[in-house]
Amino acid sequence: MEKVKNKKLPVAIIGICIGVFIVAGLFKSKQTHSVEKLAQLSNSYPIIATDVKTIGEPYNQIPGLPCTMFIGKDGKIKAMIMGAIKTSLKESIINSSDSPAQALIPKQLINTQWYGKDAPNFLATDINGKEHELSKFKGKEVMITFWATWCVYCREEIPELIEMRSNISESELVMLSISYEKEDTIKRFVGKTRKTE
Repeated sequence: MEKVKNKKLPVAIIGICIGVFIVAGLFKSKQTHSVEKLAQLSNSYPIIATDVKTIGEPYNQIPGLPCTMFIGKDGKIKAMIMGAIKTSLKESIINSSDSPAQALIPKQLINTQWYGKDAPNFLATDINGKEHELSKFKGKEVMITFWATWCVYCREEIPELIEMRSNISESELVMLSISYEKEDTIKRFVGKTRKTE
């Protein structure tokens, strides 16, 4: 009886090892897909590295990552979405006939005390050295994505955001991406390093 138990143990260990290799392979292929897109990322939409405390509320009240905020043409906060922008939502936003924000469905909206209120102005500089002032985008819809390089779901949505940017003009939708990480961390992530002096 004891010999039978001993034979089952190595079989179970081999099964677990095979499972780990399969999962690791799937994760690696997903990571490779995301990494291939990083070459396009630094020139796709503005990426801002800033301490969100410095730009104030409601930008420092993000409940988790990734989180996306939509601001209407009137400068008012229309929605906050928790989680990565998936292909179906990306397609709806791209194919929206009038307004990208119209593609949002009620269950995706997070009601906050800021909903329907003016989005407070902020001025921030992206990793390419260009300044962005929110108030200057009035008359355009604005989408602000909050993310981090360590966030798996944030990395997964990068290809979707790049595709959105390539299919929707800046006049229809301004896209900004904000991370509280250090600029050097983000530059390393997108493969962009500072010029040596």
